[in-house]
Amino acid sequence: MDSFYIAYRDPLFGIIIFFALIVVISVASFAWGVLKSSKQKSLILSFIGKFRATKTQNIYDMILQSDEINVDSLILLATSSEKFGDFDRAI
Repeated sequence: MDSFYIAYRDPLFGIIIFFALIVVISVASFAWGVLKSSKQKSLILSFIGKFRATKTQNIYDMILQSDEINVDSLILLATSSEKFGDFDRAI
């Protein structure tokens, strides 16, 4: 029966097991990083998708480009947009 478990006493067997564990842990860590990165990317894309321009945004753009609004109203609108932090709309 002792001859059956001879592999556990061999120093080379221990080194092979050690490197096999290192490879398994490295592959698992890499796979975990890839999955985490893809999940984070999908969450960011869904978050950005919430801020897409809507139809009302297009209506506002058409109103601002028309000649019916005077300059004072546009300055007031730009100032209010600037206070809310929407610098693109303020410009």
